[in-house]
Amino acid sequence: MFPTKSHGLDGMPALFYQRYWHVIGNYVDVISEYQSAFVPSRLITDNIIAAFESIHAIQRRRGSALKKMILTLDMSKAYDRVE
Repeated sequence: MFPTKSHGLDGMPALFYQRYWHVIGNYVDVISEYQSAFVPSRLITDNIIAAFESIHAIQRRRGSALKKMILTLDMSKAYDRVE
């Protein structure tokens, strides 16, 4: 993880966590209740199904009040990049 590349959702860069892990390490949750990947009782393919159903729902509602929607998927893997 590159220390200053990108800030997380909390606004803190990776450098903060790397430098102060001895202080905050016990307070950080790695897996949230909303995460569906890398949980023993769930399959990674559930994410693909959810994405397909979302796209299908958007296509069905072309004439409705849902005018614009941005759908982003971050499906990168560790071997997709070199840091």
